[in-house]
Amino acid sequence: MLKVSIKPSHETIGYARYLKYIKFTSKTSMIADMLSEFVLPKLCARFDRIKILDIGGGTGWIDNRILQFSEEQQKEIQITILEPAENAAHDLYGRFEGFENVHILEERFEDWDKEKNECFDIVIASHVMYYFRDRKNFVERCLARVNAGGMLVIVAVSISILQNDIYQTILPAFRRQSNLPRTDVYDGDFGFAEEIEHILFSLNQVFTLKVLPSKLFLPASTVLSALSGLGSEEVVEQDLFTTFSFLWHFPPEVLAGQIELWRDFLEPLVRQHAGLNINYEDKLIFVTMEE
Repeated sequence: MLKVSIKPSHETIGYARYLKYIKFTSKTSMIADMLSEFVLPKLCARFDRIKILDIGGGTGWIDNRILQFSEEQQKEIQITILEPAENAAHDLYGRFEGFENVHILEERFEDWDKEKNECFDIVIASHVMYYFRDRKNFVERCLARVNAGGMLVIVAVSISILQNDIYQTILPAFRRQSNLPRTDVYDGDFGFAEEIEHILFSLNQVFTLKVLPSKLFLPASTVLSALSGLGSEEVVEQDLFTTFSFLWHFPPEVLAGQIELWRDFLEPLVRQHAGLNINYEDKLIFVTMEE
């Protein structure tokens, strides 16, 4: 496997923050399964050999599922993974060691895009739109990398997540304070799948959607630990605050500093011995390029 070594520290920190959050969800495996069921069979019928670009490989769940599909269907598939976070790339090297059909490039998409001319049968951008400020340009550059008859797959969270109670009661208290420090340099900018839908519409691109019910669940023990730790120095390491720090882009110490706000929210859950459950939707957006 080919290694191109750069070490962007903010992306490395961002990936570590992501790992603390992702352990409370099951979204990655569900997305991987849906791709193998919906996208790959269509493309296998169209191409003898499939080339895939995965922008932001992360944990490698999606690519691992693609390789399983390749083995099950006896289909030749070549995967190029772009992963700028050093710690994520290191894990990917270990996970896919020995796979000659997997190439891991420790590069940002925008840097790679300026230097390469290669196109692919499938381009996957799962939960990476948040790291691109000019999202229209990002979508256009992704589309430019898809072969005729191929497919672009963009995955992003739906704006429906804002309907959860904690987003209606706790989050606004922080977003109204414009002077608070943010973690956007690590976690990207807020964004939702509906923004991508609008961009594709403005580009006159026909697309289809799959809506994937998703859930974030923090067990009762995690809720109790966060409540018990309020006011202590150790509270910033509590899973609840590191999780919402990643989601909301505020440092955990800023979130945990609003003691009464959190106490009012968490105490009813603790009395009920309940965990914190957030139901939302991920949207998988598919664009098939005309032949």
